[in-house]
Amino acid sequence: GLAEYHPKTMEPIPAIAERWVIDEDATEFVFFLRHDAKFSNGDPITAQDFVYTIRRGFRPELAARAAYLGYDIQYAEAYNSLGAFVRDPQTGRFLLASEAAPAGEAKNAGGEATTQPAAPPTEAEQEAELRKELSRKGEEAAPDTPFHHFMHSPARLVVPADEKGREKTFKADPKLQALVAGKEFVPVRAEDIGVEAVDDYTLRITMRQPAPYFLGLVPHQFFRVVPQKVVERYGVNWTKPENFVGSGPFKLQEHRPYNNLTVVRNPYYWDAKNVHLDQIVFYPLEDQTTMMNLYKAGEVDATYNHTVPASWLKSGVRFMKDYMDAPENGSNYWQINTTKPPMDDKRVRRAFNLAVDRKALGDYRVVSKPNSSFVPEGILHGYPSPPGYTLNVEEAKRLLAEAGFKDASGNFDPKKFPVDQVEIAYNTSESNRQIAEFVQAQWKQNLGVTIPLRCARSSSTKGSRAGPGGRETTWTRSPTSASSRRRRAATT
Repeated sequence: GLAEYHPKTMEPIPAIAERWVIDEDATEFVFFLRHDAKFSNGDPITAQDFVYTIRRGFRPELAARAAYLGYDIQYAEAYNSLGAFVRDPQTGRFLLASEAAPAGEAKNAGGEATTQPAAPPTEAEQEAELRKELSRKGEEAAPDTPFHHFMHSPARLVVPADEKGREKTFKADPKLQALVAGKEFVPVRAEDIGVEAVDDYTLRITMRQPAPYFLGLVPHQFFRVVPQKVVERYGVNWTKPENFVGSGPFKLQEHRPYNNLTVVRNPYYWDAKNVHLDQIVFYPLEDQTTMMNLYKAGEVDATYNHTVPASWLKSGVRFMKDYMDAPENGSNYWQINTTKPPMDDKRVRRAFNLAVDRKALGDYRVVSKPNSSFVPEGILHGYPSPPGYTLNVEEAKRLLAEAGFKDASGNFDPKKFPVDQVEIAYNTSESNRQIAEFVQAQWKQNLGVTIPLRCARSSSTKGSRAGPGGRETTWTRSPTSASSRRRRAATT
């Protein structure tokens, strides 16, 4: 990628981009690519490859789950969400987001309030504001271009491109419907996204609003470069071993599903001199005990994080020299299907949240820290952590009774709760199963209800919302540090 995560601090460090310049309000990022970066087939990596990669990632038909990470890029969300600009067929002028906002309040391309006037500015006013904006940006980082002007012109109004979507939007905002009456709708294109190859080795990304955190997202795999020629030549088969072309320190040699995945050193990698392994073999395993036994026998050199059984951790494994014990920036959470009863009721969701003893879960997991809110405690230095939720069984029962699951005396009656309409769907990882069973036991103990479990593959649990009141587990983690000398690894 343009940047990588530092193995200790997790801060972004140069990779294919050897340096970058960020403007004073963090709305423009200019990356300068190293000239010796190549794909694993020897083709040079240019700024245009990153433009293609990012545009492709936002294609609606690909339904990339991580696309939201780049929504602060100008018009990225509009393109990914099948939005359309609104144009006056008589004058050819595009309506501005500020024109659809209440008087005295405007909106940017992301739909957030700004302080622009509600009345549309004249062409002269737009040009003057653009010159002022560009003068603040300066041209030291990268030359000005027509596309650069477009990116810094007043944000265009975006509405759903499909008629049904517009009808729903107009129903909620009749004034907007009146504003666009008689206008034509122009679908937002990939070319409208705020990503520009200024030259072969200069990439400029323009945001819809200040986003100082964007650099920390750049090392994410969503922004990692893919080879346009290979993708377009082989289509959905471009990732097969015989076709795959990458840009990292290793290249794919063999992939036998459910058996092994083998990678070998990539001689074209820009930092190949610091790659000290010739080959890595990954074995896809799910049983934690099997992984650890293979490690003890010397059949594998490393195991994936969070695969050491809790019983082993409690027996002293954490103090062995091989065990890598370091803080990890990541959160585990469950997603809930809120579209169908009984989980469409906020009181029910809150009740189930209050009926889990997070401290007990943390003690059970040994190396995990319980969170009472979505934001991990202490992650934002200098800011107090939100209080979040703690175990409160009585309040949970009161909420469930208030939601209608009560006896004649008005108290919560577990027999009235429709357990047949709710399930816990978890992926095949053994550690995920253990967490699901722990939470299931918590709800049984604290609420008297037994929610059934269902094992599903990761692709199913991450992409599915099926089933009445169905729930699923989704694991999100930032990359963690790894040893530079590993040859064989067991992974999930």
